[in-house]
Amino acid sequence: MKIPEKFHRLFETRTYGYLATVTPKGLIQNHPMLIFREGDKVKISTEKSRQKYRNLKADPRATLLVMDPENPYSYIEIRGKVESMEDDINNAFIDSLCPRYFGTDRYEKDPPGAKRVTVTIKPEKIFTFPPGA
Repeated sequence: MKIPEKFHRLFETRTYGYLATVTPKGLIQNHPMLIFREGDKVKISTEKSRQKYRNLKADPRATLLVMDPENPYSYIEIRGKVESMEDDINNAFIDSLCPRYFGTDRYEKDPPGAKRVTVTIKPEKIFTFPPGA
């Protein structure tokens, strides 16, 4: 699935995505996330101690909703599966997002000893609003 070019800018600005995962009890859990587009895949970062990490390890299905901050009635919803979870060595990936989101070079919000992973989600279905955008 291709992310429509009209929505690429949302992944290049300080826009947050809302990640939905499935809990072990089958409930839906939602999380605001820093987002990055690499081609037609989406990357996010999380700590290994977080529930969303455990949810995705147990069930790789995920939905990411990204709203246009200039028009909340315009959005892209990406439904897919985790393609990979890779250790974020020296926080290289999360640090690469910091200039855009925080105006800094390093991510300093983790507790001491936190271990991060970079999660790549491959879209299987993409919905946009307005439709066909």
